[in-house]
Amino acid sequence: MFDEHYFYLPTDYKARAKEVDREYRSLKVKYVNPHDIWFTKLRAFRSKDKVDMVQMIKEGVVDTEALDAMFVLWNSHWFNNDPELAKNYSEVRNYDSENGNT
Repeated sequence: MFDEHYFYLPTDYKARAKEVDREYRSLKVKYVNPHDIWFTKLRAFRSKDKVDMVQMIKEGVVDTEALDAMFVLWNSHWFNNDPELAKNYSEVRNYDSENGNT
């Protein structure tokens, strides 16, 4: 429904998208992977997004090693290795370790 530039999804998001269980006669419906949603939240970086992102990590909804690899490609592809995005990524990605939580 939206152009991929609208959300700045990682370049390979289509490969991770899953079809919904329900079948439609002339429509193929897919949903994006949680890792891809995580990156849309990183781009917005609102307070509520930061909370969601940390929670997604804590609950194991996203894999941090996958995020690390995806971040490098995502930031390079869309944002020319923006240092502010790298700072924001580090803030959320390392939230637990910086606060002594495991």
